[in-house]
Amino acid sequence: MMSSFLSPDNYMQDLLKYVDPSGENGNEPQGNSSGNHGSPGGGKTFLEAFKKLCKTHGIEYEPGKPIPEKLRTDAFLKEFQEVFFPEMPMEYVLKLSIHGYVFGKKDEGVTIAQQGNDLITGYSRVYFNENYVFDSPESMFYIMGHEFVHVSQNMELMGEDYSLLNTIWMNDVKEFHAYQWDQDMGKRHYKFEWRSNDNNIMNYIDRLKYSNFYWLINIIHP
Repeated sequence: MMSSFLSPDNYMQDLLKYVDPSGENGNEPQGNSSGNHGSPGGGKTFLEAFKKLCKTHGIEYEPGKPIPEKLRTDAFLKEFQEVFFPEMPMEYVLKLSIHGYVFGKKDEGVTIAQQGNDLITGYSRVYFNENYVFDSPESMFYIMGHEFVHVSQNMELMGEDYSLLNTIWMNDVKEFHAYQWDQDMGKRHYKFEWRSNDNNIMNYIDRLKYSNFYWLINIIHP
């Protein structure tokens, strides 16, 4: 059954394989959707929206350049979210920051699900590696969106046993959908390498796909 599921031809057209160069999934034991869904805008529209945001700070952004030093703050992360992920349920994001987490060299971001009484609360803390997130507006978009997929998945898992998040198969499910979001929003293509064939995967594969979360679909993207 699982061998049939893992076949790209049997599950999803153009399913690609992602291998994290760091050897990790970038999402700790706690936090990490699918299908091809179009979004408004893209390319020039995305860049114009970013330039307009920069102008509110008196900065003329030059395309192709890193995000200006002045804007490399938690406050600007929040402003960026409000422009490019305006319907994201931010009440479930307890922290959105470049401070408070020690990253490995190749880790771009991490989403840490919160627990209470050994259950998933639905709330998350999101941290970004400042060495990557400010590389360009496109980098900020993809890193933030990827982590917001994980936030949304943690919301969906609210009330379930927290130990689920410590399993390889659950991390596989979450990352599969997050990298699918990256691809569908225009980032380079991936192939995803499953590390587990646990039967529980089938119970969550549809529940945790990003297309269940409208706030991740109808957005301006690069």
